[in-house]
Amino acid sequence: MLLKDIRENFQAVNLEIIDLFGKLRKVTVPISYFTEEVIKQGVGFDASNFGYADVTSSDLVIVPDLSTAWVDPFLQNSTVNVFGTINHFPNSSKPEPFCFDPHIMLNKALEYLRKTGIASDLMILPELEFHIFEEFDFSMNPMSSFVDFIESETQINNSKGYHISRPDDQTFELRAEMVKLIEQCNIPVKYHHHEVGLPGQQEIELNFLPANRAADAILISKFIVRNVASNEGFFSTFMPKPVYNAPGNGMHMHMYLVDDKGKSIFFNADHPLKLSKIALNFMGGILKHLGSIMAFSNPSTNSYKRLIQGYEAPSSKTFAKSNRNAAIRIPAYTTLEKTRFEYRTGDATCNPYLTISALLLAGIDGLKNNIDPFDDTAIEKENGIPTNLFDAFKELEKDNDYLKEVFSIDFINMWISKKTKEAFASVNYPNPAEYDAYINY
Repeated sequence: MLLKDIRENFQAVNLEIIDLFGKLRKVTVPISYFTEEVIKQGVGFDASNFGYADVTSSDLVIVPDLSTAWVDPFLQNSTVNVFGTINHFPNSSKPEPFCFDPHIMLNKALEYLRKTGIASDLMILPELEFHIFEEFDFSMNPMSSFVDFIESETQINNSKGYHISRPDDQTFELRAEMVKLIEQCNIPVKYHHHEVGLPGQQEIELNFLPANRAADAILISKFIVRNVASNEGFFSTFMPKPVYNAPGNGMHMHMYLVDDKGKSIFFNADHPLKLSKIALNFMGGILKHLGSIMAFSNPSTNSYKRLIQGYEAPSSKTFAKSNRNAAIRIPAYTTLEKTRFEYRTGDATCNPYLTISALLLAGIDGLKNNIDPFDDTAIEKENGIPTNLFDAFKELEKDNDYLKEVFSIDFINMWISKKTKEAFASVNYPNPAEYDAYINY
C-alpha cells in the first residue's frame, strides 16, 4: 500500500510492533502526522515495557513497513494497521536495525537460507487451535484464587467434538465470521472446524504463505479471533491446556522449502515417504535440535501440560506418516507439489518469528551436516523431548551453536532469564490439585 493511498483513505494508522514474547502492541498515529518523514524516521517508544530493554536503554523507534498494511475491521474510524521494524541508536544519532527485533531476526534467517543456495524461501501453513467459552474469569488473589469458565456446548460422542456439525457445533457462526475477516486481510484460509475438545475447542487452518508473511498472519488471525469472540460476548483463548483432562491447543506448522520459481524441493517420487534428501536432512536437523527449539516454540509452563500421551499431542522425539503422537508428522494426503511435513510440537504462546527462525536454522544445520532422521544416534533420540520449560531452557543453554547466524548469546541469555522469571511466578503458585492432595496433611 502506498503512502498516498493511506492518506486518502484512512483517518489513522496503527503502528504495530511485536514484543519479545510475541504479543501484538500498537501506537495510533492520526493521518495528519503520518508523513514521509515518519515513514523514514519512525516513531519512538519505551521498549522497557516490551521486554526488549532495561529502562536505562529503552528508547527505540518503530519504522513502518507499508508492504505489511492491513485494514482493521473492528474500528468505526477507518484505520489501517502497519507492522514496523525496530531501530535503535547504539553509538550515535544514526539509527541502526535493532538486532533483537523478531521481524529482523526472521528476515536474517531467510537471508541466511538464500545465502546458502539451498532454497529461496520457506513456506509455512499454520494450524490455529483455540477455545471459545461463554464466560471466563480468574483471580490471583492469594486468599481467593480461582478459575471459572462457562460453556454450555453439549457433551456428545463421548466428548469428542472433531468436525461435529450444527446444531451440536454451536460455534460455527463465530468461526465463519472470524474466517471472513481473516480473508479480508488477504490471509488465505484452508478451512475451519470444531476440534476434538468439548467444550468449545476450535481450529482455523490457514494456507501456505512465505515464512515472514505467515508469522504476520498468525498474529493478525489471533487478533481477529479474540476480537470477534469479545464483540459477540464470548471469550477466546489460545492457551495450550486450558481444561484439565481434555485436548489442548497446539499451533502445528506445515512446511516445505521452495526454489526461486516457487516449486517445492521436498518432493522425491522414488522415496517411500515421497520426501527428497533435502527434506529428510531438514527434518533431521529439527529433530536433533528439538529440545532447544522448544524453548521458543513451547515457551510457557502451560505448554508442557499439553504434551502428554492420550490427547493427540506429540510426546516423542520421532517422525512418522499420519501419526499424531510424533513431534513431526508427514501428512498422507498431501499433493505432490506441496509435499511437506508438519511440526506438531509448538503452540500459540510462542513468538512465531522466533519459532520459525529457530526451525529454519535447525533445518539448515541438518542439511549442512547431512543429519539422517532415521539415525536415532544422530538425532539423539534417547534424550526424548523436554517435559517442562526448565528442561527446554537447559537444552537451549547447551545446544545453541546452530542458531548463531541470527540468535546472539546475549539474546539467548536474555530470553532464558526473562522466561525463567515468568515461569517461576507460575510454578510457585499453589494450584487446586495441590490443595486436593495436601490440604488435610
